[in-house]
Amino acid sequence: MKEKLAFTHFSTLEKWYIEQYLRKELQGKFPMLPLSKILQPRKERVFSQEYNSDIPLVSKIRFVDGKIFYRTAKPKNDVFLAKKNDLLVSNINFEKGAFCIIDKDLVACSTDYQPYKIIFNDILPQYLNLCLRCNVFLENVAVAKPKGMKVRAKWEFIKTFSIPVPSIEEQNELLAQYNERLLKAELIKDDCSYYHVERYIENHLMLNSISTERSNSILNFTESSELFTWDVRNRSDHKVFQTSKYVQKPLKFLAEINPSLTKKLKNDDEVTFIPMECVSDLDGNIKERRTCKAEKKGFTKFENGDVIWAKITPCMQNGKAAVVCELKNGVGYGSTEFYVIRTNKDVLLPEYLHYLLRMHRVREEAVNYFSGSAGQQRVRKSFLEELSIPLPSLEEQRLIVEQLDEIKSNIIANRDKTENLYKQAKQDFECAIFKVQNVGL
Repeated sequence: MKEKLAFTHFSTLEKWYIEQYLRKELQGKFPMLPLSKILQPRKERVFSQEYNSDIPLVSKIRFVDGKIFYRTAKPKNDVFLAKKNDLLVSNINFEKGAFCIIDKDLVACSTDYQPYKIIFNDILPQYLNLCLRCNVFLENVAVAKPKGMKVRAKWEFIKTFSIPVPSIEEQNELLAQYNERLLKAELIKDDCSYYHVERYIENHLMLNSISTERSNSILNFTESSELFTWDVRNRSDHKVFQTSKYVQKPLKFLAEINPSLTKKLKNDDEVTFIPMECVSDLDGNIKERRTCKAEKKGFTKFENGDVIWAKITPCMQNGKAAVVCELKNGVGYGSTEFYVIRTNKDVLLPEYLHYLLRMHRVREEAVNYFSGSAGQQRVRKSFLEELSIPLPSLEEQRLIVEQLDEIKSNIIANRDKTENLYKQAKQDFECAIFKVQNVGL
């Protein structure tokens, strides 16, 4: 019979939170060594007024792979110093993977991070980093960490965990196998870039490159017809899609922007719901379709075949735009931060327009037409209205879209292959050092 209660002596309690006693001890295929014998907290603290701006300052550590980002702003509070090959840990998000091995001679970080010196000579920094990133280890940390807002994973907590530590020779062999699998992924990484879509469009439409140079003249003149708004910062110096191959027309003559619904719905009718997070910023596809009732208020409304385009930062810069289709009752609701564009399908295919609007040159130019405060900036509607669109024939637009769809399908297939190779490398490494069951991709 399975026991439902577990008992422990009061005298044996070291921590007053139950999570510490729910975790299971990890089992390794090599001798287990506590982190207390591998790491030592580094306590080199610098007052903010004494900070040397030549020292890189940590901005954040990416959870998924431990990539470290730096910033140039002077810290407002004291900082810790970390040295090359130190383990830098986020006290707040350790269990999510917010840690890395320092790759510079010296860096500074806020006191929300803790640098650790590796004091055990028989462990390689890359091996330590990969070991701590194993799912079984991070899950064990997550179970044991006390719950609450911004609970810190301090040294007293971290040092209670153990990891398997093989010999240096075995570590090198494991890392060689892992890096060999990563190399296979890197070889096809270039084939995962959306750049191939943009390059095809630029070549086929014979688009001129966009110059970022501005005139140094003290006084400049422009035709009033070239003005997007009466804001002097928003003078149009060039066309985004400048080409001598096709005639161009402003989008306002080719499509309606934020049109009304043409369909009549009852309050209890179901419609598709597409919030911002359901639009992929990688390829402009809709990742998920949810549902809601037609009676819902306060959303942007669209129909099958419409193009939705994010107008707010940073979603616009990230390329959140999609052609909506397969909508329940032919209608969808979404974020109010979308512009809805309904093309005149006799002259402009929505799929063709979608590819154009996701190009970097459009997004980079749209930044010049932001309005609002720094944290809530939105692209003015006039930017889309005045955006000149190259107009091949409908048949040629269809051929362009077919070719781009094929290119994008190959990109997605290669991206999936790359992700699986990365996951497989991590899984194989984890299975080689931990005694784990049912590890899957």
